[in-house]
Amino acid sequence: MVSFFSAVRAFTLAVLCLTGCGTAVAPSGAAPTARDPHHPTALPQPTLPSSPPTPSCSGEETILTAEPVNAAMGLRVQSMTLTNCGGQALHLNGYPGVRLLDETGDPLDVRIDEGAQQVTTAVRDPGPHPVTLRPGEDAHFALVWRNTYTDTT
Repeated sequence: MVSFFSAVRAFTLAVLCLTGCGTAVAPSGAAPTARDPHHPTALPQPTLPSSPPTPSCSGEETILTAEPVNAAMGLRVQSMTLTNCGGQALHLNGYPGVRLLDETGDPLDVRIDEGAQQVTTAVRDPGPHPVTLRPGEDAHFALVWRNTYTDTT
């Protein structure tokens, strides 16, 4: 059985060998080709989705905003922002309460753990601490989960 590192090494060697390959040089006086592999044309830069703007306070007590989910290798991170829109300080202490709902509003059968240690060691979790938000201030937190399935049929 070939190890992962042996396969990567073989692939890298193959790519390095192929980089020396190319088309023959056109004789002088020949018309230039439309596409020169040694001088590639620049591709247009993709348009990246922008973060949704932070909503302005409209007299509500708080606004909760979700950023796009960051997903890589099965680990998902959902950044959240809680904005104090009230006229008084808002005192927070502990992990945020979370309830996940399906598209019809029914609760999903998921286990919710406080902290990230049950999911990953890649996200540092210093634990909760008291936070006081003055009017107009934000608190940031993240929901972290793995993309796992119990029923794959």
